[in-house]
Amino acid sequence: AGLGKSTLAATVACRQDIREAFDVIFWVNIGERIRTGNNNEEKMRNDLNYEKYRNCLRIMHKQFMDKNRACKSNMAENFENDKKYDKFRQRFAEEVVCSSGEITSIQAAAKQVEAMLAARSEMAQILSGFTILIILDDVWCIEDIDFFNFCCSSSSGPDFLSILVTTRTAVDEAQALTLSLGLLNEAEGVKLLGWEMGLMENFDFDKFDIRDKMLFTEILKKCGYLPLAIRMLGRSMKLFFNSASEYSLDCV
Repeated sequence: AGLGKSTLAATVACRQDIREAFDVIFWVNIGERIRTGNNNEEKMRNDLNYEKYRNCLRIMHKQFMDKNRACKSNMAENFENDKKYDKFRQRFAEEVVCSSGEITSIQAAAKQVEAMLAARSEMAQILSGFTILIILDDVWCIEDIDFFNFCCSSSSGPDFLSILVTTRTAVDEAQALTLSLGLLNEAEGVKLLGWEMGLMENFDFDKFDIRDKMLFTEILKKCGYLPLAIRMLGRSMKLFFNSASEYSLDCV
């Protein structure tokens, strides 16, 4: 946490050329992470089940319909969209119920997956003919990404689909374009902090007096060299320095 994965994804989504390239951009937080396994081999995964998945799809579809409504001035078309949305909500109101003879966890999980795949196919049909960007934020289980790949679930689907994923889990680089974020080194941290404080782009840290050097170094240590923490603190310092003539590490 704090490496700036979500911030970077939000920056991408806000770019004008990206917004012009896609009909709709969805932001999806799949769910909170949970722990699985025994104490010797503990793993983390998303708590993605049918209920949470269909709620994600409902939110996505509402965003989709709202965007269509904003683009259409014809009230008749908006009325038809409203009817489609009501039908969609009814479709995803179905509950997954296991009978008394299906009490094993494997059987229950199989019914959940079957319902999720059916929901994915339904969403693929709704998105048919559009160019879509889906941002899946803070994914813990890479396998969950496939439930948002609406191009592989049926013959119909989006004309073009891109999925941007932020995750702390290793991804197969052969199947995806990967950008790895890590902790900053001291030189990178100094440059980022300086930029956020409003210093000149090519400021020379070596020309700082010893007091300022020590301040920068201690700030980076306190931030753990995390980009997001450095950015937030740098911006706060910029506001503080504009209103105070004296400063020290205790002011940070």
